[in-house]
Amino acid sequence: MTITFRVPGDCVPWARAGGRGTRHFTPTRQRNYMGAVKDLAMRAMGDRAPLDGPLVMKAMFVYAWPASMSARKRGLPGAAFKISTPDVDNLAKLIKDAIKGVVWVDDARVCDLHIWKRYGDRPGVTVTVEAAT
Repeated sequence: MTITFRVPGDCVPWARAGGRGTRHFTPTRQRNYMGAVKDLAMRAMGDRAPLDGPLVMKAMFVYAWPASMSARKRGLPGAAFKISTPDVDNLAKLIKDAIKGVVWVDDARVCDLHIWKRYGDRPGVTVTVEAAT
């Protein structure tokens, strides 16, 4: 079984919880993005139960081309690689935590993780989860 869904728009990485004294909170932007990811994952799952067993997760994070990058520069080899922040592990962590209990029982079930971070014309993230073979 393969589950695929796409979250359009700006990609949001996992951020450390903020705090004031002993009270901790999740940043609003992160909380809202996690809600959108969860909602789209629920739609992709339909009425199926969360997956349990060894899983493979693939995620392609696409960011809008920088305004400073001309069309000529976009055509150069390697131009599509986004080598600045955020880190790919923080991007993956947010997705994994957001779909826990929806797509899979626990994110510990992910045994293979493939993450790409690129520039492109359609910002967003496409997530695919499938059973490991």
